Amino acid sequence: MARVIHTKYPIAALETMMQLASRAGVSGPSVIRFVKRLGFGGYSEFQKAVHDEVQHQIGSPVALYEQRRHDDRELLSAAPIVARSAIGETAARVIPADFNGAAELIASPTRRVSCIGGRFTGYIAGYFGASRYLLRGNVRHLRGSRAEIMERLVDISAKDVIVVFDVRRYQQDTQDIVELARNRKASIVLFTDVWQSPISKYADYIFSCSVEAPSPWDSTLSVVFMAETLIAEVTKRVGAKGLARMEALEKLGVRGEQKSP
Repeated sequence: MARVIHTKYPIAALETMMQLASRAGVSGPSVIRFVKRLGFGGYSEFQKAVHDEVQHQIGSPVALYEQRRHDDRELLSAAPIVARSAIGETAARVIPADFNGAAELIASPTRRVSCIGGRFTGYIAGYFGASRYLLRGNVRHLRGSRAEIMERLVDISAKDVIVVFDVRRYQQDTQDIVELARNRKASIVLFTDVWQSPISKYADYIFSCSVEAPSPWDSTLSVVFMAETLIAEVTKRVGAKGLARMEALEKLGVRGEQKSP
């Protein structure tokens, strides 16, 4: 267990307990026993300590400028390598049961789906919501001020699913909104980075995406990849009903550019 965490630090230590157990080839209770031997009260306390340590190491684009600096002549050759690695690492971290569970929630016709993102991930939330709205309806993109979004969540319940996109630097208002939804028993699907948003403590399903980029800016490429992969699975699960809805929308002149409500 220690070797696995050390080799893939901090990524392995910030995964869910079952992800870490799977990576190490042990059971969930074995992970709990290990972190308790390290002096922590449980896995959540262990992760908080790791998260706090990593937060101190996270740099702004200014701080990362020199670290990720590439010669302009090398950028075109370096970027595809970094992108392929990030996508491959992201896919390798996904637990099939989590992927299938999230897809089942979002495909369910009895669930209302709300999508929300931050300053740099709001466009992904909008894309995810718009594509699901065309397929199954009862999907919305939560945007606007914190107060406006809170008003739209006034009637949220256990029948709701919140799809959240939150990568560093994490936004407190997004966390507040998700906390409200969780308190109302809504299900949470989170797309985040390998350091994991604080929202992870509320999430039912977490997709940890690599954001490495050949620039001072974290990349959202892997987040989009993971979102599109889940969209494909949801489309498959909705099946003929989704196709019939899209055909009906086509007849009405509503095409792919239609925005979610």
